[in-house]
Amino acid sequence: MAHPHTAHTPPHSDNGHHTTERLLTGWLLLAATLLISSCRPTHSGHGHGNGREDIATHARLLSLRDSANLSFVSIVNPWDTTHTLARYMLVPRGTRPPACDATTTIVYTPLKAAAITSAVHLALLLDLGAQSQIKAMADTAYVISPRIKRLLRQGHIISIGAAADPDIERISLARPDALFLSPLQGHSYGQLTHIGIPLIECADYMETTPLGRAEWMRFYGRLFGRASQADSLFQATEKAYSDIQRQVEEALKQDPQAKRPTVFCDIPFQGTWYQPGGASTVAQMLRDAGADYLWASDRAAGSLPLDFEAVFSRAARADIWLIKYGRTSPLSIEGLLKELPEARRFKAVRENAVYACNTLATAYYEEVPFAPQRLLSEWAAIFYPRALPHKGHNLAPYFKHL
Repeated sequence: MAHPHTAHTPPHSDNGHHTTERLLTGWLLLAATLLISSCRPTHSGHGHGNGREDIATHARLLSLRDSANLSFVSIVNPWDTTHTLARYMLVPRGTRPPACDATTTIVYTPLKAAAITSAVHLALLLDLGAQSQIKAMADTAYVISPRIKRLLRQGHIISIGAAADPDIERISLARPDALFLSPLQGHSYGQLTHIGIPLIECADYMETTPLGRAEWMRFYGRLFGRASQADSLFQATEKAYSDIQRQVEEALKQDPQAKRPTVFCDIPFQGTWYQPGGASTVAQMLRDAGADYLWASDRAAGSLPLDFEAVFSRAARADIWLIKYGRTSPLSIEGLLKELPEARRFKAVRENAVYACNTLATAYYEEVPFAPQRLLSEWAAIFYPRALPHKGHNLAPYFKHL
């Protein structure tokens, strides 16, 4: 999956077809030795803990059931929700797995040497205390988080190239027992499907609510033998998020004159101005923080490509402008007006209500997906500064007043 800051140019091996073939053969032999494989076929078709309670209550794409010392995971295909993207049975190391459907992949836990393709998941795993179990990572050049950069500098984690096309030779050096990948519609993993280790489908980014995505930490925690830590962290995240929502509603009730501020987002890019779709996690979080998001009625989960006039016609009188950008130098009001002179026509500019997040200077993309309460607290404080001052959930704010 492409990094949110920039597109990638996938690296390619210089050693040719025979080197790759030898690596694949070695991987298959190693997989056989470690007994990492798909489940043995069974006629019962009940290998997923049918009838047991699904503990994932917010996620719509993830089903997670615990039974004794096993966990059964099912992931819905985000692009065709009538089908399943992947099924896993998480089995403690040294335990003989029960029979299950042949489409289910056995993963022996806890993972000892995982390879991941996203700093988003590494940031979460650091919170869970699983950093020693991560041996390889993709897209290391785009890391923002200081604690992840420190691990990379210390050599604890090796680079495996680009997330869109991980380098098999580099993966082999880490000898991982699982590879974490973000699925894309119509994209094939190619040779990665033959390396003989489980591929963990990280479809969390396709969830449509902030808590729905954050709840995937319960699945990832179980993979690393940290179920209790993950469950506790999610419960704390859920409570903090709900508390902020409640505070917003109480603030609106206590002040009869209060109204939800109208909000729009970002700046044009190469002639197109993208606004979050009304069914996106960003739109949901804006609503939860007490905003009247101007494209909330749209049902798109992705971004809406618009021209300047389409945005201006709706947002000219908007109360607040939130901008996300990725640049080596910080954005200022002067710089914004120089780049986009028409911006002075917006009420938010005239009334000094523009806030911006430089994603090259803050760990926004790495931290927010599994800690949405941090951004929610910040936005609530921006929308209702007198009633809801920032409580310090995130000591280094993502969005700064321009």
